[in-house]
Amino acid sequence: MPTRWLKLGLAVPTLYLLLTMAVLNMAVQGNLFTPPLAGLVVPVHLLLMAGIFSSRYWVAKALKTVELQRPVTFTDCLGEFFLLWFSSIGIRVLQPRINRLFAT
Repeated sequence: MPTRWLKLGLAVPTLYLLLTMAVLNMAVQGNLFTPPLAGLVVPVHLLLMAGIFSSRYWVAKALKTVELQRPVTFTDCLGEFFLLWFSSIGIRVLQPRINRLFAT
């Protein structure tokens, strides 16, 4: 599977975090937070959510593809996607399956 979307999905939240830290640092110092900057909050948050969704989808699709040994669709890996989304429960379910894959 190509990893371009995974890399993009992981880079967006990282860049978002760094940008947010820089903006908050300048805002605390009183130099920033103009109305044009405030207008960027919603589009940047939507981009962040798209990055998170795409990276979790990629991981779910990769796991299911390795298990089934065939190309899968979104409906095939929907369960794994939600298990990754609710990670406190999902990790307990997915980890034994991942361990079995690495054991073989």
